[in-house]
Amino acid sequence: MDAGNRNSQDSIRRSPLSVLLSIWAVLAGYLTLSILVMLLLMVALVIVPEWRETVSGGYLLANILLSIISAAAGGYVTARIAPASPLGHGLALGLISLLFGVLYAMNMPTEPGRPEPPEWYGVLLAVLALPSVMLGALVRVRTLPASARPAGKR
Repeated sequence: MDAGNRNSQDSIRRSPLSVLLSIWAVLAGYLTLSILVMLLLMVALVIVPEWRETVSGGYLLANILLSIISAAAGGYVTARIAPASPLGHGLALGLISLLFGVLYAMNMPTEPGRPEPPEWYGVLLAVLALPSVMLGALVRVRTLPASARPAGKR
């Protein structure tokens, strides 16, 4: 067996530690996304308390922007932790976020006594999930020194 073929096979086989690190990268990104969006929304509701009783345009816009920021942060964290292929790991998180976004859009929960948001709102959050996560992962890759970037991204 020649060295080139052996290296190819070695790159296909991943160590258990590498697999665990990949899972952790995506999980940590999702936790970052989820916790950050909740914290930012709590802060927004403290700053603008009337948003607790209404689903105004300002509330929807703030929630969408905070969701984009949180998803990008999650993508960045995932790409930062990923043992290899940071954009691939970001894509995994983005697809998971898209799936959860679609499920959310299909059955948006509302608090008792609070009006439901418009249907387009949940759909928009789902549509923005993947590109927002990938934006964060791409920022991570682009801020790496050229020598540390994945092949083809230098």
